[in-house]
Amino acid sequence: TQLEVYGEDGSRLFDFRAEGVLGFKLVGDLLEPIGIELPWPVPAVHAAKNIGEDDYYEILFESKGASQKDYDAAREKMMNEL
Repeated sequence: TQLEVYGEDGSRLFDFRAEGVLGFKLVGDLLEPIGIELPWPVPAVHAAKNIGEDDYYEILFESKGASQKDYDAAREKMMNEL
């Protein structure tokens, strides 16, 4: 579906087609996309709205201070449970 992303101040930043599994890594105050390119940086504090015609479901997994190995293992476990 199509998601519209807003900054912390409520300003519209961009919209994009959200499909499949999306991953992000926190770098400073921004979320760096993993494996995809987005038209605009995503601030850590943001909002998103489904502007597409399809339903959108999200499972948020947040790992604080974990290594890449821990992240990969947790992601694999989550994907196997879906």
